[in-house]
Amino acid sequence: MQMAPSAVVAVVVVVAWIPLILSMAGATDRVQAMGGDFPAFYAAGSIVLDGEIDSLYDPEMQRRYQRDHHDGGGVLYFAYPPIVAVAYAPLAMLPYGVALTVHSLAALVALAAASRLLIPSVIPHLDRHRHTMIAVAAALVSYPVLTAVLGGQNTTFTLLALAVSWTALVRAVPIGAGLAASVSLFKPQFGLLLGAALALTRSWAATAWFAVGAVAFAAANAIVAGRTWLSDWVEQVRVFGEANDVVNGWAMIDLTGWLGALGGGSIPGWVGTAALVLVATVGAWSIARSGATLGAVGCVSAWILLVSPSTLFYDLGVALVAFAVFVATSRGRRSGVYLLAGSLALSWTGLVARDLGWNPTFLLLLAMFILMTVEVWRRPAFASHPGDTLLADPASGE
Repeated sequence: MQMAPSAVVAVVVVVAWIPLILSMAGATDRVQAMGGDFPAFYAAGSIVLDGEIDSLYDPEMQRRYQRDHHDGGGVLYFAYPPIVAVAYAPLAMLPYGVALTVHSLAALVALAAASRLLIPSVIPHLDRHRHTMIAVAAALVSYPVLTAVLGGQNTTFTLLALAVSWTALVRAVPIGAGLAASVSLFKPQFGLLLGAALALTRSWAATAWFAVGAVAFAAANAIVAGRTWLSDWVEQVRVFGEANDVVNGWAMIDLTGWLGALGGGSIPGWVGTAALVLVATVGAWSIARSGATLGAVGCVSAWILLVSPSTLFYDLGVALVAFAVFVATSRGRRSGVYLLAGSLALSWTGLVARDLGWNPTFLLLLAMFILMTVEVWRRPAFASHPGDTLLADPASGE
């Protein structure tokens, strides 16, 4: 408890510094090959800096800006709203290796901040700092979170937006809940469903503030990319989505994406639609029944990842941390430790996904969703007001 968590975090921090060190040492070729999906974000920021934002979604433009990062002229397509590319422009001012290190360290800070907000102190005789260290280390032991932090993905930023939004909701601060949820619109399919989750808890003030934030988000995109940005972006996403289902089908963990990869296109469309409607309905019921409670964040995250399109395996990191919150606020310590340890171990089954052609971590996500739904069904319906309970210790009976 004292040494292992610090050691895990220290190792990840050291690895995060390697691109910067290699960059300073002049090993440019080695650094360019690092970063997982980060070249897509770095290139998008560079396109903005060069005043070419009107050509942001041109595949050849993105290929040209990423040519140093891929052998054979490959491209990691950037399909986020244009304001996200603007947000990455400051990083693109830095040498690639320096930018990658800054991004990885920022992802670690986001994970620590989200853990400090979300994870209740259910381990006795530990101060809040040590408890946060344990939570961060446990998250980094999972394959999705480790991949996201060192692979240039934004999973922990999504997690932080969720953490700020939901804890503000529980503390009855609707403006914080709504505006934080609107920040998650940088990943639109996630942000829209998070806004819907606020409405399902009947937190109308928070939902209204989410709408205000959504309007501001749309206006910011219009300012940087023109009034037609939404239609242009939707068309690009449609084209990209069709190709992405083929290329990255093995990495999908959303319901329809996983079924498509599992069946190789042989599963009838009505089966996927029926399954999606069922999961969407059951998840919405679970969130509404749980209400504005801390543990409900687990149901929210699993529901969002299963329902939203093009959810990739590293996004499971959001659900794993939120599942830990649910377990900590609803089950005894012994069974909770077993559940969390098992989920972290099973997250590494994602390593064989490419060989299988479908991702086994989907089954972990579905199992967590079912377990939480059953647990919610066994409880009385939510009847208190937001802010009644933030950090509850189930073992103490509070």
